[in-house]
Amino acid sequence: MKTKAFVLCLILALLPFTIMAEVIEGNGKLVTKELSIHPFDAIRIDMSVTNNNGNWKKLFKQASQTAKVNFSYQATGKTSLRITIDENIYPSLTVKVDDGQLLIKTKEGTQIRPTRFDIVGTSESLKKVDVSGNTTLLINSDLRGEQFTANVSTGASLKSENALTFVDCDIDASTGCEVELKQLNCDNLSASASTGCDVKLEGKADIAHLAASTGSAIKASKLTVTDAQCDSSTGSSISIHAVKALNASASLGSDITYSGDPATNISTSLGGSVHK
Repeated sequence: MKTKAFVLCLILALLPFTIMAEVIEGNGKLVTKELSIHPFDAIRIDMSVTNNNGNWKKLFKQASQTAKVNFSYQATGKTSLRITIDENIYPSLTVKVDDGQLLIKTKEGTQIRPTRFDIVGTSESLKKVDVSGNTTLLINSDLRGEQFTANVSTGASLKSENALTFVDCDIDASTGCEVELKQLNCDNLSASASTGCDVKLEGKADIAHLAASTGSAIKASKLTVTDAQCDSSTGSSISIHAVKALNASASLGSDITYSGDPATNISTSLGGSVHK
């Protein structure tokens, strides 16, 4: 119920911009473009995708069925990019690599309603992702490096079942998005979720700082952390498996659940709870 209410409020907030924007509806004639691009180790996807073709009532009726952008990424040692989309929508995209960052976005003042929108990309490595606007980014290969940063927002999703091994890992999720990473291996992990996000983390970390707020959830009961700090507020929740130490703070109706047998330092206020 909370999620549905949040989505409705988000739609109401965005409605004036939706009405003003030009909506380009896919004609069903799909084209596949193989693009020659410069090497990249960062991805930024900023899409304005809608199921509304000018009838504002459909924005409410079909909000949960909005078309998705599907980006499949692999680290293969070479750079490639393939885009499949309606032929009349393709000219409305901006695709470029600038200072090692691959940028794919809709042109300003334009919304698209594609029949299908698939992106397949490869590069030597990936250090940063910035994804927003009804986009699902799948990392379909193992990644390894010093640092990995993920910013996921506004209804986007980041998912991977592969091993992501980094010294430092920073995950920021906001505004109705989803993150699911099943094989994290980090020395230092920082993960935050706000405004209705759902973050699922599995694997292990030496040190982890998890922060959830405003109806978000960080589900990390399958994340084994040696030294953990968890901060939860405003109706949010965190679960974690802590081994050695747990510093936990919960407030404003939030909840922190932990497993393991760590030394604990617990603070609660205004209806917050911390428990096994």
